[in-house]
Amino acid sequence: MGTNTERFVGLAVGSALSACLARMVYTLAGKDHEAVLLALQSTARLSFLFWLSTFIATPALSCGAQRLAILLKARRSALGFAFVGSHIVHLSLNVVLKLQYPDTVFPLFILVFGGLGVITMLALAVSSFPSVRLALGSGFSKLHSSGTWYLAAVFAYGLLLQPIMRQQLFTVLYLPFFVLMLAALGMRLFAALARSSRIDLQRVS
Repeated sequence: MGTNTERFVGLAVGSALSACLARMVYTLAGKDHEAVLLALQSTARLSFLFWLSTFIATPALSCGAQRLAILLKARRSALGFAFVGSHIVHLSLNVVLKLQYPDTVFPLFILVFGGLGVITMLALAVSSFPSVRLALGSGFSKLHSSGTWYLAAVFAYGLLLQPIMRQQLFTVLYLPFFVLMLAALGMRLFAALARSSRIDLQRVS
């Protein structure tokens, strides 16, 4: 479950790393419109990596990566809040983009789909606190299961579908993360099949 200290340290580390990354990319890229867009993409990828570490924590065990699974599960709460902190910086950059370049238009689909993702992210974070978890009761597991898969859908759209639609798959900002997202989904599928097989064996025996 993690402690409140771990949560707040994760939040601070995630936001600090994301802010430093954004500043570095913005400065090196020329401090113009394209630099802001590149900083946005970079912070989104960092947020994805934090989220990915929580997404594969449990299935890593079924895939034979026991040490990785133990490490990620022990730090899952801190990593989850690092994702929140990093993504808050990413969202702030969207505000900066709109303020600096008022002609920027965000597609309605992205606003709704992504907006629900932000609400989901915050709901998962708040519900991880022991008092809230206790108040939710059995609803906690339902919220975290559905919320986790909704965020997976958001990242799948951004990293699997968008690069293909934009013909940008074979670029440094897409290809590595395309592969990582596919691998994560593959791990989840493998873990689900392994769990199903164990249940069937138990029924037979």
